[in-house]
Amino acid sequence: MSLKTPIPLLSVLSVSIALSLIGKIAMASQSDNSTETVEHKMIIVNGEAYIGAHHDSNVNISELDTNTDTSDSAIKGNAKLKVALTPTDKWQITASAQHSETRYNELPDFDLAITTLSGEASYQSPWAKIGVHHYYANADLNNNAFLTYQQSGISLANSAYIQGYWRLSVDTIDKSFESVPERDAEALSSRFDGFWFFKNQSFIQLGAKYQHEDALAQAFDYTSHGIDASYTYPANLWGKALDIKLGYEMESRHYGKGSQSSEPAASGAPFSEFEQQEDGRREDNRHVFKASIEYAAMENVDFIVSTQYKDYGSTLVSADYQETLAELGVRFHF
Repeated sequence: MSLKTPIPLLSVLSVSIALSLIGKIAMASQSDNSTETVEHKMIIVNGEAYIGAHHDSNVNISELDTNTDTSDSAIKGNAKLKVALTPTDKWQITASAQHSETRYNELPDFDLAITTLSGEASYQSPWAKIGVHHYYANADLNNNAFLTYQQSGISLANSAYIQGYWRLSVDTIDKSFESVPERDAEALSSRFDGFWFFKNQSFIQLGAKYQHEDALAQAFDYTSHGIDASYTYPANLWGKALDIKLGYEMESRHYGKGSQSSEPAASGAPFSEFEQQEDGRREDNRHVFKASIEYAAMENVDFIVSTQYKDYGSTLVSADYQETLAELGVRFHF
């Protein structure tokens, strides 16, 4: 089972969670590796709002193995509020709420809204930072209930040498689909991330992940292995910070017996039908290339330009396609 859309559903959920974690890991590791002392604050509140113009060369919902082979433009919006509580130097508790929407110009069936709630707690022991976390997300597709996603896990993290940082996590995942219950699933996943920071404050990130998913219908069971890498370079333009980011992701999936068909229903709604077959096993190989530039135009305003190219190879015809994304947006934060 998988989920991606031009604003891929599960993709958006899992990727946004992963990016959030990577960002937190990077900031934590930079803090751990810094010799500066900062004033301890018990409560910190952060918020941000984002609006952007989005273009997709192949609007799709990969969690349903559906792609339209049609391009469209959309408006994206996102709002997030985060509260961090640090009762002591060793303990930290955070909670956040986020809502995002994507509205397409010509394909409203693919309009997507996601509300995400999360909570994390961590303790810095002498040998590692120990954490627990939980994420809850609810997704609507074209104003209809579509997916409920929950992820809970534990993590260990620590610095390595002077310039390195690592994090290991193990999670359980639960997915519940409103209109396609045969895709309901439980999963066990693990992930390892390593970071290395250079003197110019640029850094590289290398990650490896594993996931085994058990769906209600055996044809949607799968085991996946993946790797990803990114490089972030902090530059300066007109006296303002400019971050350049490059990334790559690869994932290989091996499915259970049977195959799936993803023809749209007669109503035209982008929900797949299910067809069990006795022969053949589905295999997917996915590659994603990413690039983005973030420019801090003002203290609380960033301009962001990003692009992605996705090459999804699959033995299932409807899941075998390419996609190019481009986006220009502005983020306000405090």
